[in-house]
Amino acid sequence: WYLAQRAVQVLELELGDTYAMSAIHTAQGPPRTAKQFEVALKWLRESLADLHYTLGVEASERSNHDTAEMHLRAAVTHRGSSKDLDELAYVFMKKKLFRRAEELYRTVLSSSDRPSPLVHFALAASLRASGHNDSGVVSEMQQGIALDPHNTEMRTRLGQWRQYEGAPEG
Repeated sequence: WYLAQRAVQVLELELGDTYAMSAIHTAQGPPRTAKQFEVALKWLRESLADLHYTLGVEASERSNHDTAEMHLRAAVTHRGSSKDLDELAYVFMKKKLFRRAEELYRTVLSSSDRPSPLVHFALAASLRASGHNDSGVVSEMQQGIALDPHNTEMRTRLGQWRQYEGAPEG
């Protein structure tokens, strides 16, 4: 239980008062039942994932991509949400690891009931950067536009890629 309380102290330093108050409440004392322990452990795992996600995004914004990748991989390990996977794929794009980014974007799309159009657009960019044929890029763009039909930027890009590919723009 000492390690859990130490984790709370680290979370307090890194994530601020909101998490600290929840953490202190959660770690007031050792859980007395299996259910209390399960709840505390779940909260600590989620908080640790939040910490790694936050540190990963901050590192990415500072263009420290190796550190960002390390933290985001940890967030994926502890939580594995679509948000974590998407951010890690974005870091892979920045590192020019396009095939890895493509794999993660596909994972995000396959694991979501309501896929984000932005993930389709990011996958299209990844496919394009890794040298895939333009029909795959166009297909992903079309799927994204189907989910967000008013996205003029993506409609413009789709038109440009179709023109580049030699297809009519309709």
